[in-house]
Amino acid sequence: MQKELKKPDQPGDFGKGYNFIPYDYGPFSKELYDDLDVMVEQDFVDDTEVPLQSGKVKYVYEIKKDGEKLVNSEAEKWDDVEAIIQLAQEIKQEYNNMLLSELIEFVYSEYPDYAERSVY
Repeated sequence: MQKELKKPDQPGDFGKGYNFIPYDYGPFSKELYDDLDVMVEQDFVDDTEVPLQSGKVKYVYEIKKDGEKLVNSEAEKWDDVEAIIQLAQEIKQEYNNMLLSELIEFVYSEYPDYAERSVY
């Protein structure tokens, strides 16, 4: 998710409010993780660990019904809500099925400064 929100050529300020820093595997935002943890704790988002053949774990995040209700109730307060939803769908479609290694390489090619602390 960190890499997906640091997507190049984003219109507007999608991801605004998150301070991304170079970290072990590219862009990292503590604020984003904190927000995601709160959404999971409040039962708006489900997080599932999926074991990979490599022995590593992939985390899958999915909005739950209560999360959809929250978005729908808050959406009327947002400017450009349709553009935000469209961009989120595009990011998901383009990057969700990408292997982490492919996503990291893509992000590093677009944002080389985020590779400076890489352990990858």
